[in-house]
Amino acid sequence: MSAGPFMFYRGSAKFYYRDMQKQNVVLTSPFYSAKARTWLQADMHIANAGRFKASDGTVAYDVNDFDESFVGSYLYDVYRLAASVALVARETASEKPGEGEPPKWLEDRNAPTSSFVCRFAHAYKRQIEALAKAGRRGKDNKPLDEDNTEPGRIRKLLGKKPGANDKWMDPNSDKLIEVPGSLEPLEDGQKVYEEVKRAVNEYTPTTKMFKELGGEEGLKYFTVTDIKQRLDAGTGSLGIPRFYVRIAGSSDSLLDVKQQGLPAWSNFVSKNEKKVAYGDLDCNRKDVEGARVALACKKMVSYGPDKHLGSLTLSGLQDRFNGAYSVRERSNYKKSLKLIFDDTSNGPEPVYMSKGDLELLAEQYGRLLANAHDRASDGTNKTPDDFAGEVWPLLKGRGDEFMSRVDTVGCAYARQVWVDKDLTLADW
Repeated sequence: MSAGPFMFYRGSAKFYYRDMQKQNVVLTSPFYSAKARTWLQADMHIANAGRFKASDGTVAYDVNDFDESFVGSYLYDVYRLAASVALVARETASEKPGEGEPPKWLEDRNAPTSSFVCRFAHAYKRQIEALAKAGRRGKDNKPLDEDNTEPGRIRKLLGKKPGANDKWMDPNSDKLIEVPGSLEPLEDGQKVYEEVKRAVNEYTPTTKMFKELGGEEGLKYFTVTDIKQRLDAGTGSLGIPRFYVRIAGSSDSLLDVKQQGLPAWSNFVSKNEKKVAYGDLDCNRKDVEGARVALACKKMVSYGPDKHLGSLTLSGLQDRFNGAYSVRERSNYKKSLKLIFDDTSNGPEPVYMSKGDLELLAEQYGRLLANAHDRASDGTNKTPDDFAGEVWPLLKGRGDEFMSRVDTVGCAYARQVWVDKDLTLADW
């Protein structure tokens, strides 16, 4: 988190929800409506989307991290992504990212940062309009893929070969490869292995994959062949217990089993917001946090939900390992967008994204987020049947005002992140 303001932002979602509550930014917005809610990514920033292969075969670039997800106002995602656009624009345009005072052009309406945020807000508004006018059955809320994505950084990433799991999976056996500092043998060895294996066996019949394959074939597919502990992954989730599980039925993908605790927003949203936050899930079930993550993923990626999605509970281990876990496939197509690009043709110095790169990304993320919000709202889990139809009346005829509000909140919060980072590190 000390690497720069954007990295700090990635790991400080609790600060974001605390600040949104204290300033009452969302509930008093002229674009807020209690009915305009959907499943949120809830830690929405530029680095929390990436490439993967969906179950329908689509190689997509879409939202891909649901640890903080909940049912709530779309504005939480919109404002958080807007601030990340401002931070990335500032850092990728800087010769020394993350250093110096918060630039004044985070506040200047005529500055480049503001124009990028406005592009994002305009694209979100424009896509909501298109979805609302198309009606529920005529909507095109697909993710970004090679067929519908303009030439640029995302299109280039979508075309790259798969191989994300090659470094983890031994091609000559059914075991995982030990990678010091990243993938290592389990702490407390056999005891943890047996408990994870037991929990995976219990989770197996709940999956769509098992139900499609049938009993005997499903059990064979999910037979555990190796388990190792994943270390030093993520920013906000750094240090959270996590396991990679290799199963007999897949030669190029594995199960990502990740502990899920109380989400960042838990202590900061209002009582009325919390009543709908978990959708239709029973909040008394032991694995509710894992189930929340799995359900959000299923809804936001409804065009091809992961057939391995589920949740499980570990118990009888060291306290830090006990609790609820989400389970999902780690796609061999997994790949993230680099925000600073190393170009060896120009020597060892990093090459930063151009203005054109950032303009296109801002527009694409606006479309991406609007589509994900609309897909995730289907009349279940306390969401409206037509999310875009609920939001569009709030934005209709007020596009400039909406862009101005998103720009104001996004850039102001980006500036606050610079301050928070310095204050936090000073007290470290």
